[in-house]
Amino acid sequence: MFQFDQQYVLYDVTPVENQFILNYLPSATGEQVKVYLYGLMQCRHPSADMSVERMARDLNMTEEEVLRAFRHWAFHGLVQKVDDKPTYRFVSAAARSFSGEMEITDSAYLAFGEALNDCFGEDRRLHGSETTMAFEWVENLGLPQEVVLAMVRHLISTKGRRFTFGTTGQKTAVRLAEAQVRTVEEALDVLSADKKVEDCAKALIRRLRLTDGKRLRQPTVDEMNLCRKWLLDWGYEPAAIEEACSLTVNAGAPSFGYVDGILRRQREQGEAALTQEEMQQRIARDRQERDPVKELLYTLGISQNVTDGLRAWYAELTARFPGEMALRAARELSFVPGADLMDVQQELEKWEAQGLRTAGEVEEYLRSARSAEELVRKLYRKFGKRARPGTADLALAEKWLGEWGFDSEAVLMAAGFALEKEMPMAYLNKTLESARGQGLKSAQEIALAHQKHVEAGKGRLAAGQKQTVQQQYHQRTYSTQTPAEMPDWLRQSLEEAASNEQK
Repeated sequence: MFQFDQQYVLYDVTPVENQFILNYLPSATGEQVKVYLYGLMQCRHPSADMSVERMARDLNMTEEEVLRAFRHWAFHGLVQKVDDKPTYRFVSAAARSFSGEMEITDSAYLAFGEALNDCFGEDRRLHGSETTMAFEWVENLGLPQEVVLAMVRHLISTKGRRFTFGTTGQKTAVRLAEAQVRTVEEALDVLSADKKVEDCAKALIRRLRLTDGKRLRQPTVDEMNLCRKWLLDWGYEPAAIEEACSLTVNAGAPSFGYVDGILRRQREQGEAALTQEEMQQRIARDRQERDPVKELLYTLGISQNVTDGLRAWYAELTARFPGEMALRAARELSFVPGADLMDVQQELEKWEAQGLRTAGEVEEYLRSARSAEELVRKLYRKFGKRARPGTADLALAEKWLGEWGFDSEAVLMAAGFALEKEMPMAYLNKTLESARGQGLKSAQEIALAHQKHVEAGKGRLAAGQKQTVQQQYHQRTYSTQTPAEMPDWLRQSLEEAASNEQK
């Protein structure tokens, strides 16, 4: 007979009881209050086409969120579900308060809520929204009430009485639902596994020293899922997973992902889940393969992780050359800017071409090469030459010291006779070749031969020519040697000097 004008609703007001604001609003969420107020307005100004779908669209919520909010208010007795359309009847909050019906009257909710609060004792009283959420785990996720209660007791024992229903509780309930848990025994098995997973994740956080600043942080959901995979799907022991962390020393930033890569490679190589002892043995073998490559890179000054590819390359290299030869080559190249592993291989191949097969032969060769280089540097200084030792001169010095058997002192002695020559190194080579032909080896023998030749020249000069001022110098006396033993190169040198003086 009577109804509001269609525009009336736009300018009307919806009264909200103070009893609702004082007694029910404080424990409600924003979504629950939105649904209550919108439904209250619809009671005063009904819409013929109103539905859960439209209400969810008007409130920018999902249909499940709307239904969940109505269950919350039904639990508190402010809304009654009349039929399955659904149709709801709002109950006066003030009337419930004045009639002493503030307590929940739904027996199913009431019994479950009491059992839930009993889990906490006197240390914590749950808000209505928390009890509603727990009941939703029963209604929406299909968990039996006794499973939810067992889950809550487990969380109290592991997380403490102040755990959050919206995060920790919701996540655990979803986990049980995904595992299709139907009994308390099944729930305890899953929860025990989750505890094992969490303990493993925290142990790795400590082992890898992962912090959020100064303190060790909590494992993330993804990290927990990785631990769950290693423990439950792949069958690794927690201790074996911790041992795998020792292989992360090569990682710039050690992480759960790096550990996952280590364990994944083992599975791809056909290895079953390892025990702690087997993991230790596996790590020892890995270090035997990794550490020589790491030392090689360090010697060359290369900052790079030891990858499987590098290990394969090193295995091929050491199949041809001993590992100590490879390291010796790296040391030789360590002062060469930009030297890399390919340079090491080329150096080894060069030694191979020279017939060097062992580390001892290489060491002797390098010692000889260093002596030759030092000798050439001294000769260059003696001849007044400013340059780095040339390849040809280094080859001459190696021949003198090696094949011909002269020591550095003998070569430097002979070098004194080549000071004024146009090509002193070539002249020195001829001088030493002549001395070698005469069987002279030491500096003293070469000096003595030179002295004898000088004295013989003096004799010839005294017999036929006046001695010049330059020839009047004191000579040291050496052991006797006949002129016949004089080297050809010394005799030739003095004869040239005498001829020049006569001219």
